[in-house]
Amino acid sequence: MLKFYLKYFLIALLIFFGILTLFYILHPKGLVIENVGKKLPYITRLSSPQTASFTINISKNFDYLYLHYIETASFSIKANETIIYKYGLKNSGHTWFPPFLIPLPKNTNTLTIELFGMYSMGLGKIYFVKENEVWKYSILKFLTDNFVNISIGLILTLGFLLYLLSRNTDIEKQKAYLFFSYSSFLATVWLFDVLSLEYLYYPIRGALVASAYFSFYFLLIGIDLYNFSELKKSTKILSFFNIAVGILLLLTFSPHLLKLFSTLVSPLLIVNAIFVLYKIIKSYIPQNIVFATFFAITIIFDGFVLMFNLPLRFLSPYGIIAIFMSFSSSIIMEYKEKVHELNITYARSLIDPLTGAYNRGILRNLSPNENDILIFIDINKFKYINDTYGHEKGDELLKKLSSIVKSTLNSSNLFIRMGGDEFLIILKNSTKKEAEQTIQKIHEEFKNSFEFKPTFSWGISTVKSSIENSIRIADNLMYKMKGKNKKSHMI
Repeated sequence: MLKFYLKYFLIALLIFFGILTLFYILHPKGLVIENVGKKLPYITRLSSPQTASFTINISKNFDYLYLHYIETASFSIKANETIIYKYGLKNSGHTWFPPFLIPLPKNTNTLTIELFGMYSMGLGKIYFVKENEVWKYSILKFLTDNFVNISIGLILTLGFLLYLLSRNTDIEKQKAYLFFSYSSFLATVWLFDVLSLEYLYYPIRGALVASAYFSFYFLLIGIDLYNFSELKKSTKILSFFNIAVGILLLLTFSPHLLKLFSTLVSPLLIVNAIFVLYKIIKSYIPQNIVFATFFAITIIFDGFVLMFNLPLRFLSPYGIIAIFMSFSSSIIMEYKEKVHELNITYARSLIDPLTGAYNRGILRNLSPNENDILIFIDINKFKYINDTYGHEKGDELLKKLSSIVKSTLNSSNLFIRMGGDEFLIILKNSTKKEAEQTIQKIHEEFKNSFEFKPTFSWGISTVKSSIENSIRIADNLMYKMKGKNKKSHMI
């Protein structure tokens, strides 16, 4: 069993370390400042709002200041004592983890970076770079900020799809998809917390952080309902903790307490991630195991970043999009199953189970043209055959006729059981002469297939005003033939 899962775990680990490697590669080349009175990178929790200022002397001309990592509410950049860049208001804003690229005026000798933090403050290594390093910033900006915006749109769309699916799926899975949709909606709110927002007031951030735990509440319940159709005791307990933590986060009354409490409860994120992985492993869906493992790794990583206040980027946005991709795969599988079931049901509704011929329901889907020919067939003395030789022999007779007709006709023609021992042949783009030759051949083979020499009567008509009228004409001709000598027929 371990070998079965190992390859999926390794794929998820490779993706995780691939992202970390990519971030490392995107470090620019240039003048690197690693100490500004504080060794960089650094991050600290604040018990109250604080300001920090760092001055750097520059001996060479560079095109840009590149801040690879900065965490603060707002900051400003001064070149030779002149402000060249500002981000956020003093008591609001949320830089988090995207890079910042600030053009530098020529002949800049001193650079001052002023940070204002509400509940935490952090700064990575500072880079002074040339124009040829800008592409790295563009990629990193996309991966850390633009990607989150795209993810929000995708997960929100998925939430609506899951909600619609909950209204149009099996009763057993309706609640599961409904809970998944709620989890998706809350996950989009959660993702706003890892965006760089220039104007973000404290009470809003409390709701963003709380939405992570509310999202897990619905996710855990949804997984149980989807895979096991009932809530396990462990799921109920963990769901309770998530809803309780979410409510407590909403009730925190200061930025410092929000930071402190969110750090203290961060181990619950790790427990949630491991629990989700455990539940999805038990579902035995390989592609979901890859997504869930990657999700668990990123959430565990972010949990440690929060617990130990590490100057590292959150990777949970990538994990969140991964876990909801597993939902997408479930939707696709569900849709395929439904289409397959509908196709089977539809096919069964059109095929006569005894003879394999179409039944008369197929006529609703047909649009014959004037070049088509109809042949209406009725087996002679069928009741007598049933009474004399038994119903099994009667069934055998019907199946034999069907086999002979289908082997004689080409794929463009149709053979339809109209009911009982009555059948209809539709010859596409044919003539009455060809129809006569075809039915004579079928009749001869059918008559020689049994010792008691069964026969049938038929009537031939062209398609005129409507298929219903044309069938009626062929039916009348067939009955006229029945009334005459069995070897004669009318057209």
